[in-house]
Amino acid sequence: MHFGAQRIDLILENKLMTTLGLQLYTVREQLGKDFTGTLRDVSRAGYAAVEGGPGRGMTPADYKALCEELGLAPIATGSGLEGLEGDLSKTLERAAASGARYIMLGWVPPKRRKTSADWAALARDMNQWGRAARDSGLIFQYHNHDIEFVPVDGSTGLEIILSETDPDLVKFEVDVGWVTWAGGQPAELLMRMGRDRVRIIHLKDCHVAPSKAWTEVGTGALDLAGVAAACRELEVEYAMIEQDTCILPPIESIAISLANAKRAFGAMG
Repeated sequence: MHFGAQRIDLILENKLMTTLGLQLYTVREQLGKDFTGTLRDVSRAGYAAVEGGPGRGMTPADYKALCEELGLAPIATGSGLEGLEGDLSKTLERAAASGARYIMLGWVPPKRRKTSADWAALARDMNQWGRAARDSGLIFQYHNHDIEFVPVDGSTGLEIILSETDPDLVKFEVDVGWVTWAGGQPAELLMRMGRDRVRIIHLKDCHVAPSKAWTEVGTGALDLAGVAAACRELEVEYAMIEQDTCILPPIESIAISLANAKRAFGAMG
């Protein structure tokens, strides 16, 4: 056992500081080759929590046990529309069995977001999924990309979701990298949404000039200090580091991102 249940208990008791974790999409290729070994590398890099789910041939309970053995709190997971619409009860059951407290919708295909009416219909569905999640002891979140900032029928997807969803049922897992990519100010957005809406963020950085590209946290255009200050003010629980593409080996990239994030957040990690 590397860190074990005692470390996870400390994480779950952490009420005032933002815990730094890893969105496992960052190391997806490594997980596909050696799931257990990659999770061990994530733990050794100093991460305290992860967002993801079981590997191939692994049950949610297996995944939860492995994370706990390695001292990683499996605090959050995701689902596509197919899971939420196809078998919501089973999707929520699997999320809970994996140890997650949060379940995220992370992508909406283009055909489902062409008009303001499409976004409003999606918001109504999210209220239903959020209520079902709450009844199952989970918290439902919506994760943004840059598409939510594109004008549509005099508004944006972001504004429609904010106005048409119940903050008690639908939280935002704000991806500050995508906000930056879209030309927005992530710290300002976090403060506008407030603590009732934001409990987890995706901590991601990017270059925006001369061309856009993902990079390690603290090495790009992200207002890292501003985001950290907003998270402290809002008592955001988790900042999940993510990098969609890495030039360096991903394990090296996540170590750089964690070191820079720790300096900015002064957080448990």
